[in-house]
Amino acid sequence: MSALLDGIRVLVVEDEFLVALDLEAMIRDLGGTVVGPVAHLDAARTAMLQEKINCAILDVRLDGDTSLPLADELIASGFPVILASGYGSDQLPNRFADTPKLRKPFSVHELARVLERIFQQGSSPTSG
Repeated sequence: MSALLDGIRVLVVEDEFLVALDLEAMIRDLGGTVVGPVAHLDAARTAMLQEKINCAILDVRLDGDTSLPLADELIASGFPVILASGYGSDQLPNRFADTPKLRKPFSVHELARVLERIFQQGSSPTSG
């Protein structure tokens, strides 16, 4: 589709297999590299520490858990985070008011718009 994400490594944290596959395809269509996808917080933290990443897309609800502590860690480390959820943004704590969000299900075009805003705001940090 485009090279919007050329050279960008995106950590994908999603516990629904088919959604993760779809998101992986979207990121590749946009020219990015997927780290993961991972379905659990422990695996996400390991990937965050061991892999080079530029940003993360986190499913808010993970098999009865929440990815918000991981979002806090990533944001504190300077990484752009996108929160993906089938629930409304009003159910998120106020500290995430400025964090980009995608309402599931979303299209590759919606994902591209959010990523364009993130990467037009400045350089992307890296880890690993």
